[in-house]
Amino acid sequence: MKISKINIPHFQQFKDFELDLTYPAGHSKAGHPLDKVCLIGQSGTGKTTILNQLYQVLMHFFYGTQAELYTVKPPQKFNFSIEANFENLRSVEVFIANKEILIYDPNDDFEVDLPSFFTALIEEGYYDKHHTKLVNFPAETIDSINNILQKQTVENPLRNIRTSDNMKEKIIAEREKLATKTIYNFATDNPLELWKSILLDLQEYEDARNYYSRQISEALLENDDMPIENLRQQFRQWKNENPNPLEALGNLLNPVLNQFQLEVNTRAEYKFSEEVKFIQVNTLSGNNVPYDKWSTGTKQVILTATPLFKLNMRNTVVLMDEPERSLYPDLQRMAIDYYSKVASGAQFFYATHSPLIAASFDPWEIVELYFNEEGQVERKLYYTGKNHVDNYTPHPKYLRWDEILQQLFGLDAESYDSSNQNLVKASALKAQLKKHMDEGTMQTPDAQEALEEFEQLSQQLAWQVMNI
Repeated sequence: MKISKINIPHFQQFKDFELDLTYPAGHSKAGHPLDKVCLIGQSGTGKTTILNQLYQVLMHFFYGTQAELYTVKPPQKFNFSIEANFENLRSVEVFIANKEILIYDPNDDFEVDLPSFFTALIEEGYYDKHHTKLVNFPAETIDSINNILQKQTVENPLRNIRTSDNMKEKIIAEREKLATKTIYNFATDNPLELWKSILLDLQEYEDARNYYSRQISEALLENDDMPIENLRQQFRQWKNENPNPLEALGNLLNPVLNQFQLEVNTRAEYKFSEEVKFIQVNTLSGNNVPYDKWSTGTKQVILTATPLFKLNMRNTVVLMDEPERSLYPDLQRMAIDYYSKVASGAQFFYATHSPLIAASFDPWEIVELYFNEEGQVERKLYYTGKNHVDNYTPHPKYLRWDEILQQLFGLDAESYDSSNQNLVKASALKAQLKKHMDEGTMQTPDAQEALEEFEQLSQQLAWQVMNI
Protein backbone atom coordinates (compact mmCIF):
# COMPACT_ATOMS: atom_id res chain seq x y z
CA MET A 1 0.00 0.00 0.00
CA LYS A 2 1.24 3.47 -0.91
CA ILE A 3 -0.37 6.88 -0.64
CA SER A 4 -0.72 8.88 -3.84
CA LYS A 5 -2.86 11.83 -2.73
CA ILE A 6 -3.81 13.77 0.40
CA ASN A 7 -6.85 16.04 0.55
CA ILE A 8 -7.66 18.37 3.48
CA PRO A 9 -10.76 20.50 2.70
CA HIS A 10 -10.86 22.26 6.07
CA PHE A 11 -8.86 21.32 9.13
CA GLN A 12 -7.00 23.68 11.45
CA GLN A 13 -4.66 25.79 9.28
CA PHE A 14 -5.50 23.85 6.10
CA LYS A 15 -8.23 24.84 3.63
CA ASP A 16 -8.80 23.33 0.17
CA PHE A 17 -5.39 21.72 0.51
CA GLU A 18 -4.38 18.90 -1.85
CA LEU A 19 -1.11 17.05 -2.29
CA ASP A 20 -0.30 15.04 -5.38
CA LEU A 21 2.22 12.45 -4.19
CA THR A 22 2.98 10.76 -7.51
CA TYR A 23 6.03 10.88 -9.78
CA PRO A 24 5.76 13.62 -12.43
CA ALA A 25 5.59 13.14 -16.19
CA GLY A 26 8.89 12.20 -17.73
CA HIS A 27 9.88 10.00 -14.80
CA SER A 28 10.22 6.24 -15.26
CA LYS A 29 7.57 5.82 -12.52
CA ALA A 30 5.30 8.62 -13.75
CA GLY A 31 1.88 8.47 -12.10
CA HIS A 32 2.92 5.97 -9.43
CA PRO A 33 3.04 6.93 -5.73
CA LEU A 34 6.32 8.38 -4.50
CA ASP A 35 8.59 6.05 -2.56
CA LYS A 36 9.54 8.82 -0.15
CA VAL A 37 8.18 12.25 0.76
CA CYS A 38 9.91 15.07 2.65
CA LEU A 39 7.79 17.65 4.49
CA ILE A 40 9.51 20.97 5.22
CA GLY A 41 8.26 24.40 6.24
CA GLN A 42 8.13 26.91 9.05
CA SER A 43 7.08 25.78 12.52
CA GLY A 44 3.30 25.71 12.67
CA THR A 45 2.70 24.99 9.00
CA GLY A 46 1.47 21.50 9.82
CA LYS A 47 4.22 19.02 9.01
CA THR A 48 3.62 16.97 12.15
CA THR A 49 -0.14 17.45 11.77
CA ILE A 50 -0.04 15.72 8.39
CA LEU A 51 1.98 12.82 9.85
CA ASN A 52 -0.43 12.50 12.76
CA GLN A 53 -3.48 12.52 10.49
CA LEU A 54 -1.87 9.94 8.23
CA TYR A 55 -1.31 7.75 11.24
CA GLN A 56 -4.92 8.10 12.39
CA VAL A 57 -6.50 7.29 9.05
CA LEU A 58 -4.18 4.34 8.35
CA MET A 59 -4.52 2.95 11.87
CA HIS A 60 -8.30 2.90 11.63
CA PHE A 61 -8.20 1.58 8.09
CA PHE A 62 -6.19 -1.45 9.22
CA TYR A 63 -8.03 -1.97 12.50
CA GLY A 64 -11.56 -0.73 11.70
CA THR A 65 -14.78 -2.73 11.47
CA GLN A 66 -16.89 -3.16 8.37
CA ALA A 67 -19.49 -0.69 9.63
CA GLU A 68 -16.86 1.98 10.07
CA LEU A 69 -14.96 1.23 6.90
CA TYR A 70 -17.37 1.53 4.03
CA THR A 71 -19.52 4.15 2.36
CA VAL A 72 -21.27 4.03 -1.01
CA LYS A 73 -20.00 7.47 -2.03
CA PRO A 74 -17.56 10.02 -0.66
CA PRO A 75 -18.91 12.00 2.29
CA GLN A 76 -19.95 15.60 1.65
CA LYS A 77 -17.93 16.84 4.60
CA PHE A 78 -14.69 15.36 5.82
CA ASN A 79 -11.54 16.50 7.61
CA PHE A 80 -8.89 14.50 5.83
CA SER A 81 -8.64 11.90 3.08
CA ILE A 82 -6.00 9.90 1.29
CA GLU A 83 -5.91 7.97 -1.94
CA ALA A 84 -4.31 4.60 -1.23
CA ASN A 85 -2.86 2.58 -4.09
CA PHE A 86 -2.40 -1.17 -4.07
CA GLU A 87 -0.12 -1.40 -7.11
CA ASN A 88 -2.03 -2.94 -10.02
CA LEU A 89 -4.83 -4.26 -7.81
CA ARG A 90 -6.90 -1.15 -7.13
CA SER A 91 -6.94 2.19 -5.36
CA VAL A 92 -9.37 3.43 -2.73
CA GLU A 93 -10.05 6.69 -0.93
CA VAL A 94 -10.06 6.69 2.86
CA PHE A 95 -11.75 9.56 4.75
CA ILE A 96 -11.85 10.90 8.28
CA ALA A 97 -15.38 12.27 8.61
CA ASN A 98 -16.97 13.09 11.96
CA LYS A 99 -14.26 11.04 13.66
CA GLU A 100 -15.24 7.98 11.60
CA ILE A 101 -13.13 6.26 8.98
CA LEU A 102 -14.88 5.62 5.67
CA ILE A 103 -13.72 3.92 2.48
CA TYR A 104 -14.86 4.79 -1.01
CA ASP A 105 -13.92 2.64 -3.97
CA PRO A 106 -14.13 4.76 -7.13
CA ASN A 107 -14.01 1.62 -9.29
CA ASP A 108 -17.40 0.43 -8.00
CA ASP A 109 -20.77 2.13 -8.47
CA PHE A 110 -22.50 0.10 -5.81
CA GLU A 111 -21.79 -1.09 -2.30
CA VAL A 112 -19.28 -3.93 -2.37
CA ASP A 113 -19.05 -6.68 0.17
CA LEU A 114 -16.16 -5.46 2.32
CA PRO A 115 -14.84 -8.94 3.21
CA SER A 116 -14.38 -9.58 -0.52
CA PHE A 117 -12.39 -6.38 -0.78
CA PHE A 118 -10.03 -7.44 1.99
CA THR A 119 -9.86 -11.00 0.65
CA ALA A 120 -8.46 -9.59 -2.59
CA LEU A 121 -5.87 -7.64 -0.63
CA ILE A 122 -4.92 -10.76 1.31
CA GLU A 123 -4.44 -12.68 -1.93
CA GLU A 124 -2.08 -9.97 -3.14
CA GLY A 125 -0.12 -10.09 0.11
CA TYR A 126 -1.22 -6.72 1.48
CA TYR A 127 -2.99 -8.23 4.45
CA ASP A 128 -0.56 -11.03 5.15
CA LYS A 129 -0.65 -11.48 8.93
CA HIS A 130 3.16 -11.45 8.92
CA HIS A 131 3.25 -8.05 7.23
CA THR A 132 3.75 -4.80 9.16
CA LYS A 133 1.65 -2.15 7.46
CA LEU A 134 2.42 1.01 9.42
CA VAL A 135 5.40 2.14 11.51
CA ASN A 136 5.38 5.47 13.32
CA PHE A 137 8.52 7.19 14.64
CA PRO A 138 7.42 10.40 16.44
CA ALA A 139 10.02 13.07 17.14
CA GLU A 140 10.43 11.96 20.75
CA THR A 141 11.10 8.32 19.78
CA ILE A 142 14.73 8.22 20.84
CA ASP A 143 14.07 10.00 24.13
CA SER A 144 11.26 7.62 25.07
CA ILE A 145 13.20 4.50 24.08
CA ASN A 146 16.27 5.71 25.91
CA ASN A 147 14.24 6.38 29.06
CA ILE A 148 12.93 2.83 28.99
CA LEU A 149 16.36 1.32 28.48
CA GLN A 150 18.06 3.50 31.07
CA LYS A 151 15.63 2.23 33.71
CA GLN A 152 17.18 -1.21 33.30
CA THR A 153 20.50 -2.12 34.86
CA VAL A 154 23.35 -0.23 33.22
CA GLU A 155 25.47 -3.32 32.58
CA ASN A 156 22.59 -5.15 30.94
CA PRO A 157 19.65 -2.94 29.86
CA LEU A 158 17.44 -5.91 28.93
CA ARG A 159 18.60 -8.25 31.68
CA ASN A 160 19.21 -11.88 30.86
CA ILE A 161 16.08 -13.18 29.17
CA ARG A 162 16.96 -16.74 30.18
CA THR A 163 16.32 -16.14 33.87
CA SER A 164 13.58 -18.76 33.88
CA ASP A 165 11.58 -21.07 31.63
CA ASN A 166 8.52 -18.95 32.29
CA MET A 167 10.36 -15.87 31.07
CA LYS A 168 11.43 -17.65 27.90
CA GLU A 169 7.87 -18.83 27.24
CA LYS A 170 6.62 -15.31 27.76
CA ILE A 171 9.15 -13.87 25.30
CA ILE A 172 8.34 -16.56 22.73
CA ALA A 173 4.68 -15.57 23.02
CA GLU A 174 5.66 -11.90 22.61
CA ARG A 175 7.70 -12.74 19.51
CA GLU A 176 4.78 -14.62 17.95
CA LYS A 177 2.54 -11.67 18.69
CA LEU A 178 5.12 -9.29 17.23
CA ALA A 179 5.29 -11.32 14.01
CA THR A 180 1.60 -10.64 13.38
CA LYS A 181 1.64 -7.02 14.54
CA THR A 182 -0.01 -4.81 11.94
CA ILE A 183 1.01 -1.42 13.31
CA TYR A 184 4.06 -0.46 15.30
CA ASN A 185 3.89 2.94 17.01
CA PHE A 186 6.97 4.03 18.95
CA ALA A 187 4.85 6.58 20.81
CA THR A 188 3.03 3.78 22.65
CA ASP A 189 4.62 0.39 21.93
CA ASN A 190 7.42 -0.97 24.06
CA PRO A 191 10.59 -1.23 21.94
CA LEU A 192 11.92 -3.96 24.21
CA GLU A 193 9.64 -6.36 22.34
CA LEU A 194 11.90 -6.00 19.32
CA TRP A 195 15.13 -6.28 21.26
CA LYS A 196 13.96 -9.35 23.18
CA SER A 197 12.86 -10.99 19.95
CA ILE A 198 16.29 -10.45 18.41
CA LEU A 199 18.01 -11.73 21.54
CA LEU A 200 15.79 -14.80 21.54
CA ASP A 201 16.81 -15.42 17.92
CA LEU A 202 20.44 -15.24 19.04
CA GLN A 203 19.89 -17.62 21.93
CA GLU A 204 18.09 -20.16 19.76
CA TYR A 205 20.92 -19.93 17.24
CA GLU A 206 23.48 -20.52 19.99
CA ASP A 207 21.43 -23.40 21.43
CA ALA A 208 21.35 -25.13 18.04
CA ARG A 209 25.05 -24.52 17.39
CA ASN A 210 25.97 -25.84 20.83
CA TYR A 211 23.80 -28.91 20.23
CA TYR A 212 25.83 -29.85 17.14
CA SER A 213 29.08 -29.12 18.99
CA ARG A 214 28.11 -31.51 21.78
CA GLN A 215 27.05 -34.22 19.36
CA ILE A 216 30.31 -33.98 17.41
CA SER A 217 32.36 -33.98 20.63
CA GLU A 218 30.61 -37.11 21.90
CA ALA A 219 31.17 -38.84 18.56
CA LEU A 220 34.86 -37.94 18.68
CA LEU A 221 35.19 -39.42 22.16
CA GLU A 222 33.62 -42.64 20.89
CA ASN A 223 36.00 -42.75 17.90
CA ASP A 224 33.14 -43.22 15.49
CA ASP A 225 34.05 -41.53 12.19
CA MET A 226 30.79 -42.16 10.34
CA PRO A 227 28.47 -40.32 12.75
CA ILE A 228 30.96 -37.43 12.87
CA GLU A 229 30.83 -36.95 9.10
CA ASN A 230 27.05 -37.19 9.13
CA LEU A 231 26.86 -34.64 11.94
CA ARG A 232 29.25 -32.33 10.13
CA GLN A 233 27.11 -32.49 7.02
CA GLN A 234 23.98 -31.76 9.06
CA PHE A 235 25.78 -28.87 10.78
CA ARG A 236 26.90 -27.35 7.47
CA GLN A 237 23.39 -27.64 6.07
CA TRP A 238 21.91 -26.05 9.20
CA LYS A 239 24.35 -23.14 9.01
CA ASN A 240 23.49 -22.53 5.35
CA GLU A 241 19.78 -22.50 6.15
CA ASN A 242 20.15 -20.50 9.38
CA PRO A 243 22.54 -17.56 9.04
CA ASN A 244 23.89 -16.03 12.22
CA PRO A 245 21.42 -13.26 13.28
CA LEU A 246 24.37 -11.21 14.52
CA GLU A 247 25.90 -11.14 11.04
CA ALA A 248 22.63 -10.00 9.45
CA LEU A 249 22.23 -7.28 12.06
CA GLY A 250 25.86 -6.26 11.63
CA ASN A 251 25.45 -5.97 7.86
CA LEU A 252 22.56 -3.62 8.49
CA LEU A 253 24.05 -1.40 11.19
CA ASN A 254 27.79 -1.36 10.53
CA PRO A 255 27.79 0.91 7.45
CA VAL A 256 26.54 3.72 9.71
CA LEU A 257 28.13 2.66 13.00
CA ASN A 258 31.51 2.68 11.27
CA GLN A 259 31.10 6.45 10.99
CA PHE A 260 31.27 6.48 14.81
CA GLN A 261 34.29 4.15 14.69
CA LEU A 262 32.00 1.40 16.03
CA GLU A 263 30.62 -1.92 14.83
CA VAL A 264 28.29 -4.69 15.96
CA ASN A 265 30.37 -7.50 17.41
CA THR A 266 29.45 -10.23 14.93
CA ARG A 267 32.49 -12.29 15.88
CA ALA A 268 31.33 -12.97 19.43
CA GLU A 269 31.12 -16.65 20.31
CA TYR A 270 29.14 -17.73 23.35
CA LYS A 271 30.04 -20.92 25.14
CA PHE A 272 26.63 -21.01 26.77
CA SER A 273 23.45 -19.42 25.52
CA GLU A 274 22.92 -17.91 28.99
CA GLU A 275 25.75 -15.53 28.13
CA VAL A 276 23.68 -13.84 25.41
CA LYS A 277 22.47 -10.76 27.25
CA PHE A 278 22.63 -7.77 24.92
CA ILE A 279 23.78 -6.99 21.41
CA GLN A 280 27.42 -6.01 21.75
CA VAL A 281 28.90 -2.91 20.16
CA ASN A 282 32.67 -2.64 19.88
CA THR A 283 35.11 -0.02 18.74
CA LEU A 284 36.80 -0.83 15.43
CA SER A 285 39.85 -1.81 17.48
CA GLY A 286 37.79 -4.46 19.29
CA ASN A 287 36.99 -2.86 22.65
CA ASN A 288 33.45 -3.33 23.96
CA VAL A 289 31.33 -0.20 24.49
CA PRO A 290 28.52 -0.71 27.06
CA TYR A 291 25.10 0.78 26.43
CA ASP A 292 25.48 3.60 28.94
CA LYS A 293 28.55 4.77 26.98
CA TRP A 294 26.79 4.88 23.60
CA SER A 295 26.46 8.35 22.14
CA THR A 296 22.99 9.71 21.41
CA GLY A 297 23.73 9.44 17.69
CA THR A 298 24.68 5.77 18.08
CA LYS A 299 21.40 5.09 19.87
CA GLN A 300 19.51 7.00 17.17
CA VAL A 301 20.90 4.74 14.44
CA ILE A 302 20.49 1.45 16.30
CA LEU A 303 17.07 2.16 17.80
CA THR A 304 15.50 3.31 14.52
CA ALA A 305 17.17 0.94 12.06
CA THR A 306 16.64 -2.23 14.11
CA PRO A 307 12.82 -2.16 13.79
CA LEU A 308 13.21 -1.87 10.03
CA PHE A 309 15.47 -4.93 10.23
CA LYS A 310 13.17 -7.01 12.43
CA LEU A 311 9.73 -6.12 11.09
CA ASN A 312 8.40 -7.25 7.71
CA MET A 313 8.45 -3.95 5.83
CA ARG A 314 6.89 -4.94 2.51
CA ASN A 315 4.27 -2.38 1.37
CA THR A 316 4.62 -0.58 4.69
CA VAL A 317 4.05 3.12 5.32
CA VAL A 318 6.74 4.60 7.59
CA LEU A 319 6.19 7.96 9.30
CA MET A 320 9.33 9.59 10.72
CA ASP A 321 9.34 12.99 12.41
CA GLU A 322 12.70 14.80 12.66
CA PRO A 323 15.01 12.00 11.48
CA GLU A 324 17.97 14.36 11.95
CA ARG A 325 17.77 14.30 15.75
CA SER A 326 21.19 13.79 17.37
CA LEU A 327 22.86 13.01 14.04
CA TYR A 328 26.02 14.83 13.03
CA PRO A 329 25.81 16.46 9.55
CA ASP A 330 27.80 13.72 7.81
CA LEU A 331 25.29 11.12 9.04
CA GLN A 332 22.33 13.30 8.13
CA ARG A 333 23.64 13.24 4.57
CA MET A 334 23.40 9.45 4.40
CA ALA A 335 20.36 8.85 6.66
CA ILE A 336 17.59 8.90 4.04
CA ASP A 337 19.36 6.68 1.53
CA TYR A 338 20.22 4.34 4.39
CA TYR A 339 16.61 3.97 5.59
CA SER A 340 15.40 3.50 2.01
CA LYS A 341 17.93 0.70 1.50
CA VAL A 342 17.03 -1.02 4.78
CA ALA A 343 13.30 -1.02 3.93
CA SER A 344 13.24 -0.83 0.15
CA GLY A 345 9.61 -1.96 -0.09
CA ALA A 346 8.26 0.78 2.20
CA GLN A 347 6.94 4.27 1.54
CA PHE A 348 8.53 6.89 3.82
CA PHE A 349 7.11 10.19 5.03
CA TYR A 350 9.62 12.48 6.73
CA ALA A 351 9.12 15.82 8.45
CA THR A 352 12.34 17.76 8.93
CA HIS A 353 13.99 21.10 9.64
CA SER A 354 17.36 19.94 8.31
CA PRO A 355 18.68 21.21 4.95
CA LEU A 356 20.98 18.18 4.81
CA ILE A 357 18.00 15.82 5.07
CA ALA A 358 16.11 17.81 2.43
CA ALA A 359 19.11 17.58 0.10
CA SER A 360 18.57 13.81 -0.11
CA PHE A 361 15.35 14.25 -2.09
CA ASP A 362 14.42 15.06 -5.64
CA PRO A 363 12.32 18.25 -5.94
CA TRP A 364 9.09 16.35 -6.69
CA GLU A 365 9.55 14.46 -3.40
CA ILE A 366 9.65 17.66 -1.32
CA VAL A 367 6.50 19.24 0.08
CA GLU A 368 7.38 22.76 1.24
CA LEU A 369 4.58 24.27 3.32
CA TYR A 370 4.10 28.02 3.81
CA PHE A 371 1.44 30.45 5.01
CA ASN A 372 -0.33 32.47 2.30
CA GLU A 373 -1.68 35.98 2.78
CA GLU A 374 -4.90 34.60 4.27
CA GLY A 375 -2.97 32.64 6.88
CA GLN A 376 -3.77 29.28 5.26
CA VAL A 377 -1.14 26.67 4.46
CA GLU A 378 -0.20 26.02 0.85
CA ARG A 379 2.42 23.97 -0.94
CA LYS A 380 5.15 25.87 -2.71
CA LEU A 381 5.48 24.51 -6.23
CA TYR A 382 8.97 23.91 -7.58
CA TYR A 383 7.84 23.70 -11.20
CA THR A 384 6.23 25.93 -13.79
CA GLY A 385 3.78 24.86 -16.44
CA LYS A 386 2.97 21.17 -16.59
CA ASN A 387 4.15 18.83 -13.88
CA HIS A 388 7.18 17.34 -15.65
CA VAL A 389 10.63 16.38 -14.36
CA ASP A 390 12.26 18.94 -16.67
CA ASN A 391 10.19 21.82 -15.25
CA TYR A 392 11.38 21.53 -11.65
CA THR A 393 13.65 24.15 -10.12
CA PRO A 394 15.54 24.33 -7.86
CA HIS A 395 16.93 20.82 -7.54
CA PRO A 396 17.98 20.15 -3.89
CA LYS A 397 20.62 17.58 -4.80
CA TYR A 398 22.41 20.14 -6.99
CA LEU A 399 22.56 22.96 -4.43
CA ARG A 400 25.20 23.95 -1.89
CA TRP A 401 24.12 23.85 1.75
CA ASP A 402 23.82 27.64 1.95
CA GLU A 403 21.73 27.65 -1.25
CA ILE A 404 19.39 25.02 0.19
CA LEU A 405 18.81 27.21 3.24
CA GLN A 406 17.98 30.16 1.00
CA GLN A 407 16.07 28.39 -1.78
CA LEU A 408 14.13 25.77 0.21
CA PHE A 409 14.01 27.07 3.77
CA GLY A 410 13.54 30.76 2.97
CA LEU A 411 16.53 32.04 4.93
CA ASP A 412 17.16 35.54 3.54
CA ALA A 413 20.36 36.41 5.40
CA GLU A 414 23.57 34.65 4.47
CA SER A 415 24.92 34.81 8.03
CA TYR A 416 24.60 36.60 11.37
CA ASP A 417 24.72 40.40 11.37
CA SER A 418 28.09 40.29 13.12
CA SER A 419 29.51 38.46 10.10
CA ASN A 420 28.33 41.17 7.73
CA GLN A 421 29.78 43.85 10.01
CA ASN A 422 33.17 42.12 10.04
CA LEU A 423 33.08 41.68 6.27
CA VAL A 424 32.56 45.42 5.87
CA LYS A 425 35.35 46.11 8.35
CA ALA A 426 37.72 43.69 6.58
CA SER A 427 36.95 45.34 3.23
CA ALA A 428 37.74 48.75 4.69
CA LEU A 429 41.04 47.45 6.11
CA LYS A 430 41.88 45.88 2.76
CA ALA A 431 41.38 49.21 1.01
CA GLN A 432 43.48 50.94 3.65
CA LEU A 433 46.32 48.44 3.25
CA LYS A 434 46.15 48.71 -0.54
CA LYS A 435 46.67 52.46 -0.20
CA HIS A 436 49.69 51.92 2.10
CA MET A 437 51.20 49.51 -0.43
CA ASP A 438 50.72 51.98 -3.29
CA GLU A 439 52.33 54.76 -1.24
CA GLY A 440 55.18 52.57 0.07
CA THR A 441 54.23 53.16 3.72
CA MET A 442 53.65 49.54 4.81
CA GLN A 443 56.36 49.84 7.52
CA THR A 444 54.59 52.62 9.40
CA PRO A 445 52.90 51.80 12.75
CA ASP A 446 49.44 52.58 11.31
CA ALA A 447 49.96 50.15 8.42
CA GLN A 448 51.31 47.39 10.67
CA GLU A 449 48.38 47.79 13.07
CA ALA A 450 45.92 47.60 10.17
CA LEU A 451 47.72 44.54 8.78
CA GLU A 452 47.59 42.73 12.13
CA GLU A 453 43.87 43.45 12.50
CA PHE A 454 43.20 42.36 8.91
CA GLU A 455 45.04 39.07 9.39
CA GLN A 456 43.07 38.34 12.56
CA LEU A 457 39.75 39.06 10.82
CA SER A 458 40.83 36.89 7.86
CA GLN A 459 41.31 33.93 10.21
CA GLN A 460 37.96 34.51 11.93
CA LEU A 461 36.20 34.73 8.56
CA ALA A 462 37.96 31.52 7.40
CA TRP A 463 39.57 33.21 4.42
CA GLN A 464 42.12 30.82 3.05
CA VAL A 465 44.08 33.39 1.01
CA MET A 466 44.76 36.93 2.10
CA ASN A 467 44.55 38.91 -1.12
CA ILE A 468 45.24 42.58 -0.64
